[in-house]
Amino acid sequence: MRRCRFGEYPQEIGIAFVDGAVNVSQIQLLSHQSKIATRIELFVGTGNDYYEAQFTRLGYLSLDSNERSQYKVCHGATLAACTAARMLGVGAARS
Repeated sequence: MRRCRFGEYPQEIGIAFVDGAVNVSQIQLLSHQSKIATRIELFVGTGNDYYEAQFTRLGYLSLDSNERSQYKVCHGATLAACTAARMLGVGAARS
């Protein structure tokens, strides 16, 4: 898989759980120290196919640009949840 050096935003990542629905209690994200999305939206989905699944928005995370630390620390965030999901959708945007 080839990645673009300066990827365009918004971006989307989709994850389908192979063994069926899973219980989601929290989602933890860790971001690169300088390539940081400013807003990450999280969705859970049900259905058998990712492209035809019904997605429900769990919420969003706002991340700091990391300029104050001169890009020296990784940025992490946690979203608490209590739901079952067959798929997870992550949307990243940068303003």
